[in-house]
Amino acid sequence: MRLRSGLTAGVLTGAAATAMAVVATRDFRLRQRTVPVLRDPAVGPLRILHLSDLHLRPSHRRLPEWLRGLRGLQPNLVVVTGDIIGHPGAIDAAYRALSPFLDVPGIVVGGSHDYFPPDWHNPVRYLTEGPSRRAHDGPEMPWRDLRDRVQETGWAWPINDWVECEVAGHAVRAFGTDDAHIDRDDCTMLQQPPTGQLAILQLGVTHAPYRRVLDALTQAHCELILAGHTHGGQVCWPDGSAIVANCDVPLNLARGLGTYLTPEGQRSWLHVSAGLGTSPFTPVRVFCAPEATLLTVI
Repeated sequence: MRLRSGLTAGVLTGAAATAMAVVATRDFRLRQRTVPVLRDPAVGPLRILHLSDLHLRPSHRRLPEWLRGLRGLQPNLVVVTGDIIGHPGAIDAAYRALSPFLDVPGIVVGGSHDYFPPDWHNPVRYLTEGPSRRAHDGPEMPWRDLRDRVQETGWAWPINDWVECEVAGHAVRAFGTDDAHIDRDDCTMLQQPPTGQLAILQLGVTHAPYRRVLDALTQAHCELILAGHTHGGQVCWPDGSAIVANCDVPLNLARGLGTYLTPEGQRSWLHVSAGLGTSPFTPVRVFCAPEATLLTVI
């Protein structure tokens, strides 16, 4: 009788914990951080809204509604670091989610879930085998449709290339890489920055913060690098620190703002967003709330 009672209590406790982890995926948070990085601080501050890993599906309503409330932040620039869609029918949902910000400059890069439908992984494999590897033998997602729509509004979607945009009356230059998690990154063009107006800020924008990409962007003098992909660990220790990152970024840099150091000793600021969504196969978050971040660059 005691054994049966203990099993029942264990099952109920596990069910309650799982329910809480699912509910936590809708506990959206706004983080605010200050980055002292402008080449000429007299022209700042600039407000950069960093969004990542929305993993939108056609049924999603709560996240687009929450994002509309962020329009009052009046960002000068919006940067979206990939995995915007998580379903081939989510293009309209993604456009609606981004539409409150399309009247300000924006930069987008793609992530693996923008290119290929989500697939199931045993979550334990992240602990035992390291970063997941995707097979790319299925049909692509309709990411080009989303890219065309946001580019029509004036947003940039660089693929392993530089872009320049005017932000609050000043030139900002960014190098956007394709997703390193699926080996689509190519930093060849990093050595050929555009000539023209002197930029007050040079950004690196990437989905998955693999060290090879972070090293290249830092060596190219990108003062601030923005990335996503890690979900901040998604299931974290009670202090919020990541258990896994699903890439080779140091775990202490898998979430939030920190300083990245190359093997040669060069430094850049790195902000890795914990993101706003999850894969439909792992719809839980533990000690890692979904987030957007307003970076005030001074």
